[in-house]
Amino acid sequence: MHPDDLNNLLEEGKSIESEVLAIITHRTNLPYSWQHISLDVVNRKILRRQLGKSIERAKQNNETAEYVALLEEADRELQEKDNEVAILRSDLEETTVEARKLQADIDGLKYALSGRESSTDENTDEVEAITPLREAISAVFKDDPSLEQSLTIISALFPDRVVVLESAYSSARDSIQFRYGSKAFKLLWNLAIGYWEALASGLGDGQAKDVFGHNAFAANESEVLSAAGKSRRTFHYRGRDIEMQKHLKIGVKDSVAETLRVHFEWLSDEQRIVIGYCGKHLDF
Repeated sequence: MHPDDLNNLLEEGKSIESEVLAIITHRTNLPYSWQHISLDVVNRKILRRQLGKSIERAKQNNETAEYVALLEEADRELQEKDNEVAILRSDLEETTVEARKLQADIDGLKYALSGRESSTDENTDEVEAITPLREAISAVFKDDPSLEQSLTIISALFPDRVVVLESAYSSARDSIQFRYGSKAFKLLWNLAIGYWEALASGLGDGQAKDVFGHNAFAANESEVLSAAGKSRRTFHYRGRDIEMQKHLKIGVKDSVAETLRVHFEWLSDEQRIVIGYCGKHLDF
């Protein structure tokens, strides 16, 4: 919100605090709303299960082919609706990621330009825009960055190398209790620099993984994944689903505070690393 916006709100007799709170609430609730199981979703699942049972009964009782066909068509239409909802949700997440990247580029340009101006100029907007990044960097110097702050720094400083999906930010927020933030930041830093440079120069994982040190990188999971396990490691990026078994790791305990997994994938066609998850150990 720019100063002119605040003045307009005051002239209209509105409360600035209420408007700001509404914006914060909207932007905070949006990511969580994607994970929300609505009553409509539950009802669709129940209806599809009932249709499936009706189809099986109709086939067993040798009922007319027309009746069976109608039930199968209804089931197919419900499946298409579920697929449409999934695609729209993925498109929304992709748009959010792009918006975050563009905003980071804008903030960086504003900050660069403000440095060329007189130190006596008032750059309130630029300062407010750069504050989250400044706080994140300050946390790194104090050896206490959160996972979300580490992702923020990597995304802001290496937009040409690393893409951080909203699912990664969300999982990082869920792991706010993680104790080894400084160690996690160093792994992400090496991911954006040493690992990226190794892969960009044509080296494979076998050589590139050395930048992380002993036992901090895995090219795939140690156990065979179930269908649900594969789904947990699959993330949507630019119109396609990507299964991300490559991961950085800290700890082995079943503990949010002591264990971390960062799932990502290298896209050779874009020369970019896409991070889909940053949080506790995912089930197999």
